Amino acid sequence: MKLKKRQIRLLVTLLIAALGALSVLTTPAKQQITQAVQTQNPGLYQVDHAVDGDTIVVKSGDKTETVRFIGVDTPEEKDRRKPVQCYAQQAADFTKQQVENHQVRLEADSQGDNRDRYGRMLRYVYLSDGTLLNKKLVEDGYGFAMTGFPFSKMSEFQAAGQQAQAQRKGAWGSCTISMATGYPQTNPL
Repeated sequence: MKLKKRQIRLLVTLLIAALGALSVLTTPAKQQITQAVQTQNPGLYQVDHAVDGDTIVVKSGDKTETVRFIGVDTPEEKDRRKPVQCYAQQAADFTKQQVENHQVRLEADSQGDNRDRYGRMLRYVYLSDGTLLNKKLVEDGYGFAMTGFPFSKMSEFQAAGQQAQAQRKGAWGSCTISMATGYPQTNPL
């Protein structure tokens, strides 16, 4: 009996669901499920922690990797050279709430570099429901479209930023924003 691709996918999905039910019972089973899911869905990573609004650390096996979000810049809270920027804590808290103790899918951009000058992986970060977190940060005013480097979703991010600004979402409604330096400089209203 020859199985069709659709039947195979259904069987794999059912197998993963069954393994998921078993994970509640034992920790080793949970590790096996995680490995099975990552095998079926390459690109899924367990988030170790959020560094700030636009940077996270993920685990891949016993290795960790720092990931900088492509196309978005959130206000800085940890730059020792300058004071905490307006809305930095809110952006960091939002990112933490979205990703900590969850898995995310990471995707590179064909137009950009693989790593930044600090050695961090540059990636689009997708939540389990398919939401592109990078764009969500811009849409909700937690961050700003970063246009200093090429990336394939730049026009989407710019449109999301313009809409957030027009609707005074997030930092746009809480901070004075100056784009004079090429990057947003935020100060409380």
